[in-house]
Amino acid sequence: MRGIHLLLLALLLRSELALSLRCYMCVDMNNSPCQSIQCQIHSVCYTGNLTVTAEEGTQVKYQQKGCAPSCKEVSSTLKQLSEISGPGNPGVLGLVKLEVQGLMCCDKDLCNGGAQLLGPGGGLLLSLGPVFLWALL
Repeated sequence: MRGIHLLLLALLLRSELALSLRCYMCVDMNNSPCQSIQCQIHSVCYTGNLTVTAEEGTQVKYQQKGCAPSCKEVSSTLKQLSEISGPGNPGVLGLVKLEVQGLMCCDKDLCNGGAQLLGPGGGLLLSLGPVFLWALL
C-alpha cells in the first residue's frame, strides 16, 4: 500500500512539472544557440529585440529570450532599464542607451524560437527534407 502512495506522489509531482512551460533562454548576439529551460508555473516565454548604444556611439542589436511571470512584468522591467540608461547615467560598461525595439510574449512550449541554426542555406535543407524521408522508406 505504501508503494502505491509513493507512486501517486511521484506522478503528482511530475504532473506539476509537466504543466510548466518550456522556453528558450539566451542573449542572442551572433545567432548563438539558445537553451531550452523549464519555467515556473504560470509563466510566459518572451523575446525582446533590444539596441544598446555605447558611449562612443557604437550600436549593438540583440535579442533576449527567456521566461517571465507575465508579459506585463518583462515589459515593465525592460522599460525601467531603458529609462535609467541615458547620457546622464552611463552605467555599467559605458552603456549610454538601451532601447526596446519590440517585445513578443507567448504561452506555448518553446514558442519564443531558438537561434536560427540553419543559416543562409536553411531553405535548401528544408526543401531536401522530403527527399531524405523518401530515402528512409
